[in-house]
Amino acid sequence: MKSEIEDPAVVPVPEGVADGCIVGIGTSAGGLEALQVFFGNVPPRCPHSFVVVQHLSSDHKSLMADLLQKSTALSVQQATDGMKIEPGSVYLIPPKHNLEIDQGVLSLSDKPPGKELNLPIDIFFRSLAQVQESRAIGVVLTGTGSDGTRGVRAIKDVGGMTMVQDPNQAAFDGMPVSAINTGVIDYVLPVEDMPSEIQSFIDMPLELEGVSNSIEHDSELLALVISRVKSVTDLDFNLYKRPTLVRRIRRRMGITKCKTLDKYLKLLHDDGREVEVLARECLIGVTRFFRDEDAWETLTTQVLAPLVRARAANGSEEGIRIWSVGCSTGEEVYTVGILLLEEMARQGVELPVKIFGTDISEQFLAIASKGVYPESIVADVATDRLARYFVKRGTDYHVTAALRSTAIFSPHNVIRDPPFKDLDVVICRNMLIYLQRAAQLRAINSLHYALRLNGTMMLGPSEHIGDFKVSLRATDAKARLYQNQTPSRGFGFGVMSEPDPTSSVRPRQATRPNPLGARSAEVLGEAITEGLGIAAVFVDDGFDILHAIGEIRLFAELPQEGFTSNLLKLLDRSLSAAVSTAVRKAKLEASEVVYRDVRLTREGEATKIDVMVRPFSLEGPDWRQCFAVIFVPGSDDEISVPVITLDHGVDAVGSRVVEMEQELKDTRESLQAAIEELETTNEELQASNEELMA
Repeated sequence: MKSEIEDPAVVPVPEGVADGCIVGIGTSAGGLEALQVFFGNVPPRCPHSFVVVQHLSSDHKSLMADLLQKSTALSVQQATDGMKIEPGSVYLIPPKHNLEIDQGVLSLSDKPPGKELNLPIDIFFRSLAQVQESRAIGVVLTGTGSDGTRGVRAIKDVGGMTMVQDPNQAAFDGMPVSAINTGVIDYVLPVEDMPSEIQSFIDMPLELEGVSNSIEHDSELLALVISRVKSVTDLDFNLYKRPTLVRRIRRRMGITKCKTLDKYLKLLHDDGREVEVLARECLIGVTRFFRDEDAWETLTTQVLAPLVRARAANGSEEGIRIWSVGCSTGEEVYTVGILLLEEMARQGVELPVKIFGTDISEQFLAIASKGVYPESIVADVATDRLARYFVKRGTDYHVTAALRSTAIFSPHNVIRDPPFKDLDVVICRNMLIYLQRAAQLRAINSLHYALRLNGTMMLGPSEHIGDFKVSLRATDAKARLYQNQTPSRGFGFGVMSEPDPTSSVRPRQATRPNPLGARSAEVLGEAITEGLGIAAVFVDDGFDILHAIGEIRLFAELPQEGFTSNLLKLLDRSLSAAVSTAVRKAKLEASEVVYRDVRLTREGEATKIDVMVRPFSLEGPDWRQCFAVIFVPGSDDEISVPVITLDHGVDAVGSRVVEMEQELKDTRESLQAAIEELETTNEELQASNEELMA
């Protein structure tokens, strides 16, 4: 700790340095000692500014400025309203006030009266994030409670840097641990190491100047980074917008002090934890309760209230089904649950409610499933709602059993996995903006397919439906509400990804696309599927769906809960057996196979359909055997393709016997595979039960 300096104002800021940054520091109990150590390690000619937000007693005058001045050569002063921030200075929040920043000027507001929970660190950090964006730096030191938790997320959302005191060193670890649990903290350090690390982080962008262009244009190395993330986390960021990925990668390079992409790629291979951190940063889990309140109010009045009224009037037992896509840590799902419970209470009705919350991050979903949130949610949730839908335990808020029962959480990739069906509302806010155009259209196609006729899609304020304006009519442009006007005819699951640059297969020369040819094939396909009632599903050799066209719902039943992209699990038992056998024969004989008059039972009615399977292969480095499975409504007309025959040298009866024997063999093999899968599932279930008991 440095000795007292009598006149800190005489220490000038060095000339020629880059514009100073503004560092926000939040602390509570035990904060004085931590701040003394922190500023005791700040260089006397530091060009940056520091704003300290501490929990102070409203009944006593703060002596923090005098006490802290003894530890630093920087100018330390208590903030006043309208004070301009100068380089090389430290500003302290005064008692009885909240502090914000606006364009380099400090703004004071009165602290709420009474015993209402006040979170001054969150308030300042959020304003710092809005003004400084990617230059924002937030530091959380010792303290009790969870103030600062929402603030560090706000800073991270705009690409800023977050730092937390090592909980093992903190006098009170409540605030540091709460911030660390968000998963967005860049550094966890002893206080004495923080100033030098902050300076290194600020200096690194100057050293990495020009790296962004090299990352974006070095497609081979960028593809290797994405491939490494996918191999460790099973998350594929190929469809994310390149500028977003480049910013996140460049940021991690700065934090890890890797000055070239080659060095960062080596770090990813050497350190699996860095892969996890990069993947988590790319996911960008921006969420909070009742985010954009006006949009939620519009959804309630225009969609939820009429929906509850209509279901109650017709005595429907199916209830209300809603899908929240990219739900992150679950705040959006519970927000919708609260709005529905409130609306049903207003109308005096009770209806079954299922809100499906999905995300590709299982770490986020684990938080959502627990339904436990820090006390900082009081800034977003009204007091009466907190009392009605949450139970406070310690410093955390737990959602009530009634609210938790409305939500079902599950991992799901909206680009790759099958959607739900017959949903009343689909909510996908602020996720599409991070995806490339083709991926956006694929996601919207999947969401459209999930909606029932007249169902509502809700997007984020910066998102649009693109080419779906005919099918989705805008009912409120400001709130981004769209009503489904036409049922979707099909959906696709194929994941578009770049070829593996490490492959020895040389990609074919790119050819100029033929829009007329592509559109003509599309129109012809639509005419055939609509006119003849045909549906086609394209699968790989593991029966995972790659793409689908036509009225698939006439032949396949998508799950009411959970997800699967396996075609066999979506089909009726008899149809599943026929498809399984036909695909195996098509693969064995490398030719088209047809099964006639396969019985399909749906809703108590039996119909006959024809199943046609045609093998094909995907070219390029991602080569694999695939199959087109075509469902044709049964008729008396002959199909031009020969019906499968195993032995042309025997009579019809003998041929049928041989065919049935082969089918029996295939069925036994399928049964054995099912038994093995069941045994594996039972083992996993038993292990889960043991964990739950523990």
